[in-house]
Amino acid sequence: MVERRPGVMPPKPGPPPRQISHSRIRRRRLAAGGAVVLTIVVVLALVSIAGHGGSSTTSASLPTAAPKPFRIVFPEGFTREEMAQ
Repeated sequence: MVERRPGVMPPKPGPPPRQISHSRIRRRRLAAGGAVVLTIVVVLALVSIAGHGGSSTTSASLPTAAPKPFRIVFPEGFTREEMAQ
């Protein structure tokens, strides 16, 4: 049996890991970059279509008036229970 030194990991059993060729790495990177560019183009196209709203006429929208605040006046001398009735 081989003597084991402290602090040294034993070698892993089995064949060594495969080396991936540089051309395969380059193809994978190009494919990933193409996917990112395609995703950006699709998102920009969808935003462009959604931004037009589907209508070809431009109309100035008038500002809407703010609703009046709802005021509740509680008369003096009533409890919450009496007001709820």
